[in-house]
This record gives sequence, C-alpha cells and structure tokens, in this order.
Amino acid sequence: MAVIAAAVGGYFAQHQTSSTPKGSITLPRTLLSLPRATSAAADRLARNLRNAEATQSHGRLWNIMAGIYGSPTGAWLAIAAGGICGTCYAKSTSVVERGLVRSGYSGVRAFPAGSKGGSLACGSRQIRSGTLLHCTWVDKMTAGDVLFAPGSASGLAEAAAKTNQVRAAVEH
Repeated sequence: MAVIAAAVGGYFAQHQTSSTPKGSITLPRTLLSLPRATSAAADRLARNLRNAEATQSHGRLWNIMAGIYGSPTGAWLAIAAGGICGTCYAKSTSVVERGLVRSGYSGVRAFPAGSKGGSLACGSRQIRSGTLLHCTWVDKMTAGDVLFAPGSASGLAEAAAKTNQVRAAVEH
C-alpha cells in the first residue's frame, strides 16, 4: 500500500487545513477501457490504498477515492486520489520527483501535465512479475497516483499519457 501513498504525502504545503477540498475525484465504471474490479480482493486493495493515501497526505487530501481497474491475470491499474484541502497548495515538480525516488522508484522524470496543469512525474520499480510503473500528479485542485501493472503501459512516457487520460476522466 505504501507503494502508492508514499509518493503523494509530501507534495503539499499548507497554512491551516481547511475542511473544504478545492477539487474532487469520481471513479467511473471503466478507465482506459478497463472495467472497475469489484471482487472482494480488489475492494480490499482499494480500501488499503485509500487508507494509506489518507495517512500519507496528513489531512491535505479530502474525499480520497481508490479503485482497481482490469484483471489480476491481465492488464490492470490502480488509482488513489483526492481533492486538495482548501488552504493547501501544490509544491513543485521536483518535489513530486523526489517523492517517487524516496519511495523506491528509478528512472523518475517529469512529463507534461496535460490540460489540467500542475506537476506530473513517473518512475518504475522492478517487482516479481516485471516492471511496475507509477505516476503521481498534483495540481491546484487534486492530487493522486496511478500504478500500472507490468505490461499495462510500454514505458514511462505511455504511463504519463495514460495518467493524463485518467485525470481527464476522474478530476472535477
């Protein structure tokens, strides 16, 4: 669970935490043509990711949503994201990159954040089944992480492009 949440936790500065988030996240039934997984195991993983994201953000993300999309035997992705507290603001892209490096990802680099703006960085980590790709975004309204299972994106650039598609579908 720390795989996702450790990256987002330190990306915000704040004066005093506000109870009203600036933005929100809605998880659709499908993302990138992958159906939302609804098994007990997927629900448990999503709940763990949501709890880890909440812990690591130290109250700076509100109404955190998490979901698993795809199949455990095929392509899948996981997302955990929420709205930034009303008095918080995003830190720089270099802070986002350093967070991924501290979380054990290599090859970390920044990518264009798309039409929503903000910062976007992605990195990779070797796991038993191959290369796990992790992208983190933070903008003035929301922040979150997307994990891509081995084979779900061809590399960091494709993972970043897919993360921007995910953001377009979930950010409000």
